[in-house]
Amino acid sequence: MPSPSDYLRVKVTVPAAGMSSADWDGVDPDIRERAYWTAREGCYARVQGFRDRCQGIVDGNLSEADALREIRAMLRATGYQPEPGTEGTIQDLSTDARQRLILDTNVAMVQERAYHDSMMGSLAYPAQRLVRIRYSRQPRDWDARWREAAAAVNYEGVATDGSYIALLTSPIWRKLSRFDLPYPPFDFNSGMGVDPVDYEEAQRHGLTIPEATIEGMDGESLNASLEASIGKMDGDLQQAFTRALADCVEVEGDRVYYTDPNGTRPVHWSEAGKVICGQRPPVIPDTQARAMVKFVEDQRQFDRAQRGVQGYATQEEWQALYDAVTRIQPTDVKESGTLYRGMSIPPNDVDRFLSRIRRDGYQALPTKMVDSWSRAEETAQRFAGGGKPGNERIILVNEDYRSGHRIDAVVRALQEQRRLVNKTDKHPHTNESEVLFLQAARHQVNKIVRGRDGTPTYVYVSEQQ
Repeated sequence: MPSPSDYLRVKVTVPAAGMSSADWDGVDPDIRERAYWTAREGCYARVQGFRDRCQGIVDGNLSEADALREIRAMLRATGYQPEPGTEGTIQDLSTDARQRLILDTNVAMVQERAYHDSMMGSLAYPAQRLVRIRYSRQPRDWDARWREAAAAVNYEGVATDGSYIALLTSPIWRKLSRFDLPYPPFDFNSGMGVDPVDYEEAQRHGLTIPEATIEGMDGESLNASLEASIGKMDGDLQQAFTRALADCVEVEGDRVYYTDPNGTRPVHWSEAGKVICGQRPPVIPDTQARAMVKFVEDQRQFDRAQRGVQGYATQEEWQALYDAVTRIQPTDVKESGTLYRGMSIPPNDVDRFLSRIRRDGYQALPTKMVDSWSRAEETAQRFAGGGKPGNERIILVNEDYRSGHRIDAVVRALQEQRRLVNKTDKHPHTNESEVLFLQAARHQVNKIVRGRDGTPTYVYVSEQQ
């Protein structure tokens, strides 16, 4: 999970003379979120100077007092003069109020985004409460703003008892924000923040908690479309640059494209091993590769029904696995062929299971992020036969699908890097023919052929539109 420091570091410094805060409000929020800017300031050195001090505070290397002292020195060194008529006002960069506003707002934004992203998908704390975290001399009417925002989103995911509580996934948080972002600060110097609300309290306030909250975990990473030109570098420098970044970049002519190894940039399954598990500088962690190792070695670690299992995945690892899977472009039956899934079911439960999926269709259990299928029937047979003695073997046969995510290349790369350890024979790690379907993917049952004399029951399915 990216830290506040990570989110600030990937922003792009944008000097924009003449653009007020109101002008920036009209810019797409995704662009504003990726940019570091200061209203009405067109000097790059000054905008970057403020950004460097924010970075120092976020990294823990600079106190606010030291940052303010350095900013004053930076403004003198760059010859700053306020525009006529703005002296001493909030528009004057040399005033203490403006400097603190810039530091406080930018530091809070990256800190709150990191916190927000770490909480998304949490079953323990699926909601949050709007609270005052700092006194304001002229407090705004947040009671009225909350009611207006709740009405504007038709109370979607919002408690109706006046408790200022809503699900993390509720659109009210964006509607409440002056910046159109789902996390604090919700306005300049607002003094408002959020407190987490646990599952039981959220239910007491009438909120319906989605069984699988991982659907709120998506969202494009800041570097998903990052690219740059190396045309002005000489040949030796180009080679040194690309060699230092290793598999984190792809070069086409004089353009360098960042592969976003821990992000969301889409990748074909055949290239996923290089992007997710490739070589990288020490400063770029391999969070998605580590999450894949954990999943491949023992899928129970990513099943909420198995929370007691040793090494159960953290929320950050759930996020990393989700990003790794969803960025792999979907494959279909024309490209990857028929898929198989083996299951072992107690005899007394077989008829009920078959009746349910015939009526409702088949999909992954709500406690799991993904369902694992194999391109090899032998693998499905092995898993079906790995249950308790006397259980009935079920083989699902997937003959028509379009949203599978192949992890062949990822598993192969991890095997070549000797990063996989088969921890238990009951749950052997996946082989190179694995295809994953997200929990939301549903398959309709086309035909059931019951087994006889100890042979498996075959269930033929196809993915619903």
